[in-house]
Amino acid sequence: MLKVKSPSEINRMINGSSVPVHVLVRFLRDAQKALESRKEEDSALRFECFADYLEQDHKPGVRLDFKGYVIGL
Repeated sequence: MLKVKSPSEINRMINGSSVPVHVLVRFLRDAQKALESRKEEDSALRFECFADYLEQDHKPGVRLDFKGYVIGL
């Protein structure tokens, strides 16, 4: 069950500016598998690195800013 903390959080969810991390990770893993099946290993690696970062290193509630290492650069 989804727990909502504030009205502003509800607004973000309604207008599409927020995606739960587990949904994003599932998308990234699916993209990774699709790319691997097409022998696009370099591209698949970027999705794998980003999913790994979200699962292992990203802190919930902290803004997600681009950092090259997140996608294996």
